[in-house]
Amino acid sequence: MSPPSRRSASHFWPALVVLATALWMPPMLGSSVAQAQPAPTANHAETRAPSLPGPGPAPPASTPRQPRLTIVSSSVAKDGTLVVETQVEDPSGGEVALSVSINGVPHPAVVVSQSRGLATASRYTLTLKPTQPDGVLSLVAQSGAVQSSPAQLRLRRGEPEKRPALWVLSVGVGTYQSADIPSLRFAAKDANDLATTMQRQRDLLYREITVRVLSDRQASLQQIKDGLAWLIDTSSAEDTVVLFLAGHGTNDPDGQYYFLPADAQADRQTMLSGTTLQEALRAIPGRVILLLDTCHSGNVLGRRSYNRLINDLTQENRIVVFAASTGDQVARESPAWANGAFTKALIEGLRGVADYAEDNRISMSELETWASVRVPQLTAGMQTPTLAKPNAAPDYVLAALPDQGILPNPKRAVRRRLLWWAGGVSLGLALGVGITVGATVQSSQPSNILMPMWSGR
Repeated sequence: MSPPSRRSASHFWPALVVLATALWMPPMLGSSVAQAQPAPTANHAETRAPSLPGPGPAPPASTPRQPRLTIVSSSVAKDGTLVVETQVEDPSGGEVALSVSINGVPHPAVVVSQSRGLATASRYTLTLKPTQPDGVLSLVAQSGAVQSSPAQLRLRRGEPEKRPALWVLSVGVGTYQSADIPSLRFAAKDANDLATTMQRQRDLLYREITVRVLSDRQASLQQIKDGLAWLIDTSSAEDTVVLFLAGHGTNDPDGQYYFLPADAQADRQTMLSGTTLQEALRAIPGRVILLLDTCHSGNVLGRRSYNRLINDLTQENRIVVFAASTGDQVARESPAWANGAFTKALIEGLRGVADYAEDNRISMSELETWASVRVPQLTAGMQTPTLAKPNAAPDYVLAALPDQGILPNPKRAVRRRLLWWAGGVSLGLALGVGITVGATVQSSQPSNILMPMWSGR
Protein backbone atom coordinates (compact mmCIF):
# COMPACT_ATOMS: atom_id res chain seq x y z
CA MET A 1 0.00 0.00 0.00
CA SER A 2 1.51 3.31 -1.03
CA PRO A 3 1.59 6.00 1.66
CA PRO A 4 -1.01 8.77 1.53
CA SER A 5 0.02 11.91 -0.25
CA ARG A 6 -1.10 15.49 0.00
CA ARG A 7 -3.82 16.49 -2.37
CA SER A 8 -1.10 18.41 -4.21
CA ALA A 9 2.49 17.20 -4.43
CA SER A 10 5.00 18.94 -2.19
CA HIS A 11 7.12 20.27 -5.07
CA PHE A 12 4.01 22.03 -6.43
CA TRP A 13 3.37 23.97 -3.25
CA PRO A 14 5.61 26.94 -4.23
CA ALA A 15 3.39 27.49 -7.26
CA LEU A 16 0.27 27.45 -5.12
CA VAL A 17 1.91 29.82 -2.65
CA VAL A 18 2.60 32.19 -5.55
CA LEU A 19 -1.09 31.96 -6.44
CA ALA A 20 -2.10 32.74 -2.86
CA THR A 21 0.43 35.60 -2.73
CA ALA A 22 -1.20 37.13 -5.78
CA LEU A 23 -4.36 37.52 -3.74
CA TRP A 24 -2.44 39.70 -1.30
CA MET A 25 -1.56 42.22 -4.03
CA PRO A 26 -3.87 45.24 -4.00
CA PRO A 27 -5.65 45.88 -7.27
CA MET A 28 -3.57 48.08 -9.59
CA LEU A 29 -4.85 51.49 -10.47
CA GLY A 30 -5.65 52.16 -14.08
CA SER A 31 -2.66 53.25 -16.11
CA SER A 32 -4.47 56.07 -17.84
CA VAL A 33 -5.69 59.08 -15.92
CA ALA A 34 -8.41 61.24 -17.33
CA GLN A 35 -6.99 64.66 -18.06
CA ALA A 36 -8.82 67.68 -16.70
CA GLN A 37 -10.64 69.61 -19.39
CA PRO A 38 -10.50 73.38 -19.16
CA ALA A 39 -13.73 75.12 -18.46
CA PRO A 40 -15.14 76.72 -21.60
CA THR A 41 -14.45 80.41 -21.89
CA ALA A 42 -16.85 82.97 -23.20
CA ASN A 43 -15.32 82.64 -26.65
CA HIS A 44 -15.88 78.90 -26.62
CA ALA A 45 -19.26 78.85 -25.00
CA GLU A 46 -21.96 77.14 -27.01
CA THR A 47 -25.41 78.60 -27.34
CA ARG A 48 -28.09 75.95 -27.18
CA ALA A 49 -31.80 76.41 -27.59
CA PRO A 50 -33.68 75.27 -24.51
CA SER A 51 -35.07 71.81 -25.12
CA LEU A 52 -38.74 71.36 -24.57
CA PRO A 53 -39.94 68.15 -23.04
CA GLY A 54 -41.61 66.00 -25.65
CA PRO A 55 -44.55 63.76 -25.06
CA GLY A 56 -43.44 60.92 -22.82
CA PRO A 57 -44.27 57.27 -23.42
CA ALA A 58 -47.73 56.22 -22.58
CA PRO A 59 -47.93 54.72 -19.08
CA PRO A 60 -48.09 50.93 -19.27
CA ALA A 61 -51.40 49.36 -18.57
CA SER A 62 -51.49 47.90 -15.12
CA THR A 63 -51.12 44.13 -15.21
CA PRO A 64 -53.33 42.24 -12.79
CA ARG A 65 -51.29 40.53 -10.12
CA GLN A 66 -51.72 36.79 -9.99
CA PRO A 67 -53.16 35.14 -6.89
CA ARG A 68 -50.87 33.12 -4.66
CA LEU A 69 -51.91 29.59 -3.70
CA THR A 70 -50.27 27.56 -0.93
CA ILE A 71 -51.11 24.17 0.58
CA VAL A 72 -51.54 24.50 4.34
CA SER A 73 -52.21 20.87 5.28
CA SER A 74 -53.35 17.53 3.89
CA SER A 75 -54.78 14.36 5.38
CA VAL A 76 -56.52 11.15 4.39
CA ALA A 77 -59.82 9.94 5.88
CA LYS A 78 -60.53 6.28 6.66
CA ASP A 79 -62.46 5.82 3.42
CA GLY A 80 -59.49 7.07 1.37
CA THR A 81 -60.86 10.58 0.85
CA LEU A 82 -58.11 13.19 0.54
CA VAL A 83 -58.67 16.47 2.41
CA VAL A 84 -56.47 19.40 1.40
CA GLU A 85 -56.59 22.78 3.09
CA THR A 86 -55.31 25.66 0.98
CA GLN A 87 -54.80 29.38 1.37
CA VAL A 88 -55.27 31.85 -1.48
CA GLU A 89 -53.98 35.42 -1.44
CA ASP A 90 -55.75 37.38 -4.18
CA PRO A 91 -54.57 41.01 -4.63
CA SER A 92 -57.61 41.83 -6.77
CA GLY A 93 -60.05 40.62 -4.14
CA GLY A 94 -62.26 38.98 -6.73
CA GLU A 95 -63.97 35.65 -6.82
CA VAL A 96 -61.56 32.73 -6.78
CA ALA A 97 -62.05 29.40 -8.59
CA LEU A 98 -59.95 26.36 -7.71
CA SER A 99 -59.10 23.56 -10.14
CA VAL A 100 -57.43 20.21 -9.41
CA SER A 101 -55.53 17.82 -11.66
CA ILE A 102 -53.66 14.57 -11.01
CA ASN A 103 -50.73 13.80 -13.30
CA GLY A 104 -51.97 16.52 -15.63
CA VAL A 105 -55.51 15.11 -15.92
CA PRO A 106 -58.29 17.34 -14.50
CA HIS A 107 -60.08 15.78 -11.57
CA PRO A 108 -63.85 16.00 -12.11
CA ALA A 109 -65.20 15.42 -8.61
CA VAL A 110 -63.85 17.94 -6.12
CA VAL A 111 -65.84 19.45 -3.25
CA VAL A 112 -64.60 22.95 -2.41
CA SER A 113 -65.74 24.80 0.67
CA GLN A 114 -64.44 28.07 2.04
CA SER A 115 -63.42 27.48 5.63
CA ARG A 116 -62.80 31.08 6.63
CA GLY A 117 -61.71 34.43 5.31
CA LEU A 118 -58.61 36.12 6.64
CA ALA A 119 -57.52 39.73 6.46
CA THR A 120 -55.37 39.25 3.36
CA ALA A 121 -56.28 35.73 2.23
CA SER A 122 -58.98 33.07 2.22
CA ARG A 123 -58.84 29.44 3.33
CA TYR A 124 -60.46 26.69 1.27
CA THR A 125 -60.92 22.98 2.01
CA LEU A 126 -60.85 20.57 -0.92
CA THR A 127 -62.23 17.04 -0.61
CA LEU A 128 -61.64 14.43 -3.30
CA LYS A 129 -60.86 10.78 -3.94
CA PRO A 130 -57.67 10.41 -5.98
CA THR A 131 -58.16 8.65 -9.30
CA GLN A 132 -54.58 7.32 -9.14
CA PRO A 133 -52.73 6.19 -6.01
CA ASP A 134 -49.35 7.59 -7.11
CA GLY A 135 -48.62 10.84 -8.86
CA VAL A 136 -48.63 14.61 -8.52
CA LEU A 137 -51.76 16.52 -7.52
CA SER A 138 -51.70 20.10 -8.81
CA LEU A 139 -53.89 22.95 -7.54
CA VAL A 140 -54.45 26.22 -9.39
CA ALA A 141 -56.39 29.29 -8.25
CA GLN A 142 -57.96 31.56 -10.86
CA SER A 143 -59.18 35.09 -10.25
CA GLY A 144 -60.77 36.58 -13.34
CA ALA A 145 -58.38 35.94 -16.23
CA VAL A 146 -55.30 35.49 -14.02
CA GLN A 147 -54.11 32.15 -12.69
CA SER A 148 -51.79 31.35 -9.83
CA SER A 149 -48.69 29.22 -10.12
CA PRO A 150 -49.59 25.59 -9.41
CA ALA A 151 -49.15 24.22 -5.90
CA GLN A 152 -48.25 20.55 -5.96
CA LEU A 153 -48.78 17.66 -3.59
CA ARG A 154 -47.15 14.31 -4.29
CA LEU A 155 -49.22 11.19 -3.67
CA ARG A 156 -47.90 7.77 -2.76
CA ARG A 157 -50.35 4.90 -2.32
CA GLY A 158 -53.18 7.40 -2.16
CA GLU A 159 -51.63 9.43 0.67
CA PRO A 160 -49.59 12.63 0.72
CA GLU A 161 -45.91 11.85 0.23
CA LYS A 162 -44.01 12.71 3.41
CA ARG A 163 -40.51 11.80 2.23
CA PRO A 164 -38.34 14.76 1.20
CA ALA A 165 -36.48 15.14 -2.06
CA LEU A 166 -32.69 15.13 -2.21
CA TRP A 167 -30.73 17.58 -4.35
CA VAL A 168 -26.99 16.99 -4.80
CA LEU A 169 -24.46 19.31 -6.42
CA SER A 170 -21.13 17.46 -6.49
CA VAL A 171 -18.08 19.45 -7.64
CA GLY A 172 -14.60 18.00 -8.10
CA VAL A 173 -11.67 19.85 -9.70
CA GLY A 174 -8.43 17.99 -10.28
CA THR A 175 -7.26 19.56 -13.56
CA TYR A 176 -6.87 23.33 -13.80
CA GLN A 177 -6.44 25.55 -16.83
CA SER A 178 -3.68 27.51 -15.14
CA ALA A 179 -0.26 25.86 -15.21
CA ASP A 180 0.50 27.52 -11.86
CA ILE A 181 -2.10 25.41 -10.03
CA PRO A 182 -1.02 21.83 -9.27
CA SER A 183 -3.27 19.01 -10.34
CA LEU A 184 -5.10 16.64 -8.01
CA ARG A 185 -5.42 12.96 -8.88
CA PHE A 186 -8.77 12.02 -7.37
CA ALA A 187 -10.83 15.19 -6.81
CA ALA A 188 -12.98 14.63 -9.91
CA LYS A 189 -13.39 10.96 -9.04
CA ASP A 190 -14.39 11.95 -5.50
CA ALA A 191 -17.25 14.03 -6.89
CA ASN A 192 -18.50 11.20 -9.10
CA ASP A 193 -18.16 8.55 -6.39
CA LEU A 194 -20.07 10.60 -3.83
CA ALA A 195 -22.84 11.35 -6.34
CA THR A 196 -23.16 7.63 -7.17
CA THR A 197 -23.37 6.78 -3.47
CA MET A 198 -26.14 9.32 -2.89
CA GLN A 199 -28.08 8.07 -5.93
CA ARG A 200 -28.36 4.67 -4.26
CA GLN A 201 -30.72 6.31 -1.75
CA ARG A 202 -33.49 6.35 -4.35
CA ASP A 203 -36.78 4.94 -2.99
CA LEU A 204 -35.32 4.68 0.53
CA LEU A 205 -35.17 7.88 2.55
CA TYR A 206 -36.10 10.24 -0.29
CA ARG A 207 -39.00 10.29 -2.72
CA GLU A 208 -36.70 11.43 -5.52
CA ILE A 209 -33.02 12.24 -5.98
CA THR A 210 -31.65 14.77 -8.43
CA VAL A 211 -27.88 14.92 -8.90
CA ARG A 212 -25.69 17.32 -10.85
CA VAL A 213 -21.96 16.55 -11.14
CA LEU A 214 -19.40 19.17 -12.20
CA SER A 215 -15.92 17.75 -12.67
CA ASP A 216 -12.72 19.25 -14.09
CA ARG A 217 -13.51 21.37 -17.19
CA GLN A 218 -17.22 21.38 -16.39
CA ALA A 219 -16.52 22.97 -13.01
CA SER A 220 -15.89 26.52 -14.18
CA LEU A 221 -16.77 29.44 -11.95
CA GLN A 222 -19.91 30.25 -13.94
CA GLN A 223 -21.09 26.64 -14.00
CA ILE A 224 -20.62 26.34 -10.23
CA LYS A 225 -22.62 29.55 -9.74
CA ASP A 226 -25.29 28.19 -12.08
CA GLY A 227 -25.38 25.01 -10.00
CA LEU A 228 -25.89 26.99 -6.81
CA ALA A 229 -28.71 28.95 -8.47
CA TRP A 230 -30.24 25.62 -9.54
CA LEU A 231 -30.31 24.45 -5.90
CA ILE A 232 -31.95 27.71 -4.82
CA ASP A 233 -34.62 27.63 -7.53
CA THR A 234 -35.59 23.95 -7.44
CA SER A 235 -35.40 22.80 -3.81
CA SER A 236 -38.17 23.40 -1.27
CA ALA A 237 -38.26 23.91 2.48
CA GLU A 238 -38.96 20.20 3.09
CA ASP A 239 -36.02 18.98 0.99
CA THR A 240 -32.40 18.13 1.77
CA VAL A 241 -29.57 19.71 -0.22
CA VAL A 242 -26.01 18.33 -0.32
CA LEU A 243 -23.17 20.43 -1.75
CA PHE A 244 -19.84 18.62 -2.15
CA LEU A 245 -16.65 20.52 -3.03
CA ALA A 246 -13.36 18.74 -3.75
CA GLY A 247 -10.31 20.62 -4.99
CA HIS A 248 -7.97 23.42 -3.97
CA GLY A 249 -8.80 26.19 -1.54
CA THR A 250 -6.91 29.34 -0.63
CA ASN A 251 -7.39 32.59 1.27
CA ASP A 252 -6.69 36.31 1.03
CA PRO A 253 -5.08 38.58 3.65
CA ASP A 254 -8.49 39.41 5.11
CA GLY A 255 -9.11 35.77 5.95
CA GLN A 256 -11.61 35.30 3.12
CA TYR A 257 -11.86 31.71 1.84
CA TYR A 258 -11.82 30.93 -1.89
CA PHE A 259 -12.54 27.68 -3.73
CA LEU A 260 -10.61 27.34 -6.98
CA PRO A 261 -12.76 26.36 -10.00
CA ALA A 262 -11.21 24.83 -13.10
CA ASP A 263 -10.71 28.23 -14.77
CA ALA A 264 -9.21 29.95 -11.71
CA GLN A 265 -6.32 32.36 -12.20
CA ALA A 266 -4.31 34.53 -9.80
CA ASP A 267 -7.31 36.82 -9.48
CA ARG A 268 -10.10 36.97 -6.91
CA GLN A 269 -12.69 37.48 -9.61
CA THR A 270 -12.00 34.02 -11.07
CA MET A 271 -12.52 32.16 -7.77
CA LEU A 272 -15.59 31.19 -5.76
CA SER A 273 -15.44 33.30 -2.62
CA GLY A 274 -16.67 32.21 0.76
CA THR A 275 -19.04 35.17 0.74
CA THR A 276 -20.68 34.03 -2.51
CA LEU A 277 -20.90 30.49 -1.17
CA GLN A 278 -22.41 31.69 2.10
CA GLU A 279 -25.03 33.85 0.37
CA ALA A 280 -26.05 31.00 -1.93
CA LEU A 281 -26.39 28.44 0.86
CA ARG A 282 -28.45 30.83 2.97
CA ALA A 283 -30.83 31.33 0.04
CA ILE A 284 -31.54 27.59 -0.19
CA PRO A 285 -34.89 27.02 1.56
CA GLY A 286 -34.35 23.47 2.90
CA ARG A 287 -31.80 21.59 4.98
CA VAL A 288 -28.26 22.17 3.73
CA ILE A 289 -25.22 19.91 4.20
CA LEU A 290 -21.90 21.25 2.92
CA LEU A 291 -19.14 18.66 2.50
CA LEU A 292 -15.67 20.18 1.99
CA ASP A 293 -12.78 18.00 0.82
CA THR A 294 -10.56 20.91 -0.16
CA CYS A 295 -6.79 21.06 0.08
CA HIS A 296 -5.46 23.56 2.56
CA SER A 297 -2.39 23.96 4.74
CA GLY A 298 -0.87 26.46 7.12
CA ASN A 299 1.17 28.20 4.42
CA VAL A 300 -1.66 28.45 1.89
CA LEU A 301 -4.96 28.34 3.78
CA GLY A 302 -4.70 29.30 7.41
CA ARG A 303 -6.91 28.22 10.27
CA ARG A 304 -8.28 31.75 10.59
CA SER A 305 -9.93 31.87 7.17
CA TYR A 306 -11.16 28.28 7.29
CA ASN A 307 -12.71 28.60 10.72
CA ARG A 308 -14.19 31.93 9.75
CA LEU A 309 -15.93 30.35 6.76
CA ILE A 310 -17.38 27.53 8.86
CA ASN A 311 -18.50 29.88 11.65
CA ASP A 312 -20.17 32.24 9.18
CA LEU A 313 -22.01 29.41 7.44
CA THR A 314 -23.31 27.80 10.63
CA GLN A 315 -25.01 30.99 11.80
CA GLU A 316 -28.01 29.60 9.92
CA ASN A 317 -29.87 26.88 11.81
CA ARG A 318 -30.34 24.87 8.60
CA ILE A 319 -26.69 24.63 7.49
CA VAL A 320 -24.29 21.90 8.60
CA VAL A 321 -20.64 21.94 7.48
CA PHE A 322 -18.50 18.80 7.46
CA ALA A 323 -14.89 19.50 6.50
CA ALA A 324 -12.06 17.13 5.64
CA SER A 325 -9.63 18.58 8.19
CA THR A 326 -8.87 21.44 10.50
CA GLY A 327 -7.59 24.73 9.13
CA ASP A 328 -3.89 23.94 9.51
CA GLN A 329 -3.94 20.40 8.07
CA VAL A 330 -3.64 19.09 4.53
CA ALA A 331 -6.43 16.99 3.00
CA ARG A 332 -4.78 13.83 1.70
CA GLU A 333 -5.39 11.35 -1.08
CA SER A 334 -3.75 8.07 -2.07
CA PRO A 335 -3.72 5.63 -5.02
CA ALA A 336 -4.33 2.90 -2.44
CA TRP A 337 -7.82 4.31 -1.88
CA ALA A 338 -8.26 6.02 -5.30
CA ASN A 339 -10.03 8.76 -3.32
CA GLY A 340 -9.36 11.48 -0.85
CA ALA A 341 -9.23 10.09 2.69
CA PHE A 342 -12.26 12.15 3.72
CA THR A 343 -14.34 11.11 0.71
CA LYS A 344 -13.46 7.45 1.23
CA ALA A 345 -14.63 7.66 4.84
CA LEU A 346 -17.85 9.40 3.77
CA ILE A 347 -18.68 6.73 1.20
CA GLU A 348 -17.95 3.89 3.61
CA GLY A 349 -20.08 5.51 6.29
CA LEU A 350 -23.01 6.17 3.96
CA ARG A 351 -22.94 2.56 2.78
CA GLY A 352 -23.52 1.28 6.31
CA VAL A 353 -20.28 1.32 8.25
CA ALA A 354 -21.42 4.35 10.28
CA ASP A 355 -24.67 2.71 11.46
CA TYR A 356 -23.70 2.69 15.14
CA ALA A 357 -27.32 2.83 16.32
CA GLU A 358 -28.13 -0.19 14.12
CA ASP A 359 -31.39 1.40 12.99
CA ASN A 360 -30.52 1.22 9.26
CA ARG A 361 -30.11 4.99 9.08
CA ILE A 362 -27.01 7.16 8.90
CA SER A 363 -27.13 10.48 10.73
CA MET A 364 -24.55 13.27 10.57
CA SER A 365 -23.34 12.52 14.10
CA GLU A 366 -22.80 8.87 13.18
CA LEU A 367 -20.99 9.91 10.01
CA GLU A 368 -18.77 12.21 12.07
CA THR A 369 -18.00 9.39 14.52
CA TRP A 370 -16.92 7.06 11.73
CA ALA A 371 -14.88 9.71 9.86
CA SER A 372 -13.12 10.80 13.06
CA VAL A 373 -11.87 7.22 13.41
CA ARG A 374 -11.33 6.27 9.77
CA VAL A 375 -9.57 9.38 8.42
CA PRO A 376 -6.83 9.45 11.09
CA GLN A 377 -6.45 5.71 10.53
CA LEU A 378 -5.89 6.22 6.79
CA THR A 379 -3.56 9.21 7.21
CA ALA A 380 -1.55 8.02 10.24
CA GLY A 381 -3.14 10.71 12.39
CA MET A 382 -2.17 13.60 10.08
CA GLN A 383 -5.78 14.60 9.22
CA THR A 384 -8.83 15.09 11.43
CA PRO A 385 -12.30 15.89 10.03
CA THR A 386 -14.38 18.68 11.53
CA LEU A 387 -18.17 18.83 11.86
CA ALA A 388 -19.76 22.20 12.62
CA LYS A 389 -23.47 22.84 13.11
CA PRO A 390 -25.60 25.31 15.05
CA ASN A 391 -26.78 24.20 18.46
CA ALA A 392 -30.39 24.49 17.33
CA ALA A 393 -29.87 22.33 14.23
CA PRO A 394 -31.16 18.76 14.52
CA ASP A 395 -29.05 15.71 13.85
CA TYR A 396 -29.87 15.32 10.15
CA VAL A 397 -30.40 11.79 8.85
CA LEU A 398 -28.57 11.71 5.52
CA ALA A 399 -29.05 8.13 4.35
CA ALA A 400 -31.05 4.94 4.87
CA LEU A 401 -29.72 1.45 4.28
CA PRO A 402 -31.16 -1.12 1.86
CA ASP A 403 -31.84 -4.70 2.88
CA GLN A 404 -28.81 -5.99 0.98
CA GLY A 405 -25.43 -4.75 -0.15
CA ILE A 406 -24.50 -2.73 2.94
CA LEU A 407 -21.11 -2.49 4.60
CA PRO A 408 -21.72 -3.51 8.24
CA ASN A 409 -20.41 -1.45 11.11
CA PRO A 410 -17.23 -3.07 12.53
CA LYS A 411 -18.81 -3.49 15.96
CA ARG A 412 -21.84 -5.14 14.41
CA ALA A 413 -19.59 -7.44 12.39
CA VAL A 414 -17.69 -8.44 15.54
CA ARG A 415 -20.93 -9.12 17.37
CA ARG A 416 -22.21 -11.22 14.49
CA ARG A 417 -19.02 -13.28 14.49
CA LEU A 418 -19.32 -13.74 18.25
CA LEU A 419 -22.96 -14.78 17.90
CA TRP A 420 -22.10 -17.27 15.17
CA TRP A 421 -19.24 -18.63 17.27
CA ALA A 422 -21.41 -18.86 20.38
CA GLY A 423 -24.19 -20.51 18.38
CA GLY A 424 -21.78 -23.01 16.91
CA VAL A 425 -20.33 -23.82 20.32
CA SER A 426 -23.80 -24.21 21.82
CA LEU A 427 -24.91 -26.45 18.98
CA GLY A 428 -21.77 -28.53 19.30
CA LEU A 429 -22.24 -28.92 23.04
CA ALA A 430 -25.90 -29.87 22.57
CA LEU A 431 -25.01 -32.48 19.97
CA GLY A 432 -22.23 -33.83 22.19
CA VAL A 433 -24.49 -34.10 25.21
CA GLY A 434 -27.24 -35.74 23.14
CA ILE A 435 -24.87 -38.31 21.68
CA THR A 436 -23.40 -39.08 25.11
CA VAL A 437 -26.80 -39.49 26.76
CA GLY A 438 -28.04 -41.69 23.93
CA ALA A 439 -25.03 -43.91 24.13
CA THR A 440 -25.35 -44.20 27.91
CA VAL A 441 -29.03 -45.17 27.73
CA GLN A 442 -28.35 -47.67 24.99
CA SER A 443 -25.53 -49.32 26.91
CA SER A 444 -27.60 -49.59 30.11
CA GLN A 445 -30.22 -51.84 28.46
CA PRO A 446 -29.55 -55.68 28.98
CA SER A 447 -28.92 -57.43 25.69
CA ASN A 448 -29.05 -61.11 26.88
CA ILE A 449 -32.68 -61.28 27.93
CA LEU A 450 -35.06 -63.15 25.66
CA MET A 451 -38.32 -61.38 25.06
CA PRO A 452 -41.41 -63.65 25.55
CA MET A 453 -43.16 -64.86 22.44
CA TRP A 454 -46.95 -64.96 22.66
CA SER A 455 -48.91 -67.51 20.76
CA GLY A 456 -51.95 -66.59 18.80
CA ARG A 457 -54.30 -68.66 20.96
